[in-house]
Amino acid sequence: MNKLLLLFSFFILPFSYFTCNAQNLVPNPSFEQYTQCPDALDEMSYCQGWSSYGNSPDYFNLCAPVGISVPNSCFGFQYAHIGIAMAGLTTYRWPGSPNGPNYREFVGVQLINPLLIGQKYYMSFFTNFAYGPSVAIATDKIGLRFSTINYTSSNIAPINNIVHLFTDSMITDSIIWYKISGSFIADSSYNYVAIGNFFQDSLTDTTHVGTAYPDYSYYYIDDVCVSTDSLYNENWTGIAKSDENINFKIFPNPVSDYLNIKNIDNSEIEIKLYDAIGKVVLKAKKKSTDNKVIINLSSITNGYYIISIQSKNKIFNSSLIINH
Repeated sequence: MNKLLLLFSFFILPFSYFTCNAQNLVPNPSFEQYTQCPDALDEMSYCQGWSSYGNSPDYFNLCAPVGISVPNSCFGFQYAHIGIAMAGLTTYRWPGSPNGPNYREFVGVQLINPLLIGQKYYMSFFTNFAYGPSVAIATDKIGLRFSTINYTSSNIAPINNIVHLFTDSMITDSIIWYKISGSFIADSSYNYVAIGNFFQDSLTDTTHVGTAYPDYSYYYIDDVCVSTDSLYNENWTGIAKSDENINFKIFPNPVSDYLNIKNIDNSEIEIKLYDAIGKVVLKAKKKSTDNKVIINLSSITNGYYIISIQSKNKIFNSSLIINH
């Protein structure tokens, strides 16, 4: 196993996404695409391409009811790093609990193409600590592991201290999204990737945060990247959809009164604006003129929103700040 150089950085509420000709080998990397809106915990399989690679990780989406929604999760109020969806999983549970010791949850997906032996790959993902009455234990060792096996909720990924990317830092901030990033040279034709804590309890550092004393630790996951391009991975902050040739672009952001929407194909689009609790505060259908639509937001209260733009074949979701 090659030793990794771990890059550790953070981003607060990013409002744009990076695109270039390089390829992200992770399908649906921002968890935006789904086959069905979740209505309960343990429904990771509703996120297109993704599934449980161990026990019962969760899928959160703006379309879901409170408790499973973004930002109103039962594990703590938190916006997705990008867009309207994210995953969540347990990284540690008190060894004396009913499920302990070494209880873990993992999410995983099949890569677009298998890794090539001898090729150097760059990978990253964003994570955020969920803090609440039931989940106030923070841990280190959150990481990413490649596999040739498609694990399931019952045939779980091994907890054997073998991982391709992880952080030794204890993540305790429940506001900031942290980017965990590194590289390695493929030693096998891996075609699956899993995320979680692959280290046993004895090698996982923990700390109680605040005054609550729960028995497990929980983290959100968003915007996963695997690429052969170091610059692509370095600049990766997530996209609203796994389609990198998205037709839409919004500007300015933050916006005062008038928002411009660039629409390459000039099709009719439907626009929805969601507030912080997931309520639709604006809904409109518009036909593009000269590849552009202009929306008047002067009557919308200042704040943080999610804008969703849909045409016949494309969907675009993004964070939006309104500041008159």
